[in-house]
Amino acid sequence: ITVAPDSLVSTLEPNGAEVQTLVIGNTGGSALAWTATRSRDLEGIRILWLRNHGQESPASHSSVVAGLEARGAQVDLSVGALTPDQLASTDIVWTRTFSQPWLPAEISALGPWLRDGGGLLCESDEGLAYMNALLSAMGAGITFVSPGTAAGTTTQIYPHEVTTGVAALYLPSPLARLSLSQQAVLLANSVTGHASLACSEVGDGRIVALNDELLADNALAA
Repeated sequence: ITVAPDSLVSTLEPNGAEVQTLVIGNTGGSALAWTATRSRDLEGIRILWLRNHGQESPASHSSVVAGLEARGAQVDLSVGALTPDQLASTDIVWTRTFSQPWLPAEISALGPWLRDGGGLLCESDEGLAYMNALLSAMGAGITFVSPGTAAGTTTQIYPHEVTTGVAALYLPSPLARLSLSQQAVLLANSVTGHASLACSEVGDGRIVALNDELLADNALAA
């Protein structure tokens, strides 16, 4: 069997589309049967979407959730207090804007789990005091601050494994911006140059912070 080209790469604007040609050749002596399937490179990854701090359901992020599941990840919903038993079977905790603080027991459980290789995704522009209390306890070096920054599509994206393949981000209505210490890594600015996406390593774990609901369906559709 021959395949040409060896790989296909594309960078698209939001709602963009592109057609590329892949040629498969049969160099054998019998008929070739082949199928193409979506890569399941996230097989076995478990993501925990938290709702126990007044957060919305994952319905607002259905496109991203469906994409993650199509690649093999499992997205679970948590409505009660976060426990060490839950974290033991979780790779990534996804927390959004929330109106209730984390319990001391939850923070105590999250810290060791994160330093041992867990991942924390913080997507928020409201409830900043609660989010900042969590990030401070984790030693993230990232703080959500107000006022916000300009809405719109930004191409101020900086090279990093987190931003691989990302050419633009749409910020629908950012009510906050990020303030970073030297520990944190800037990944993207808003159209007016304010930090909007950043990450930080804590032990063997990683925190990624977004200053708006960048992964929500309405942001991806814009």
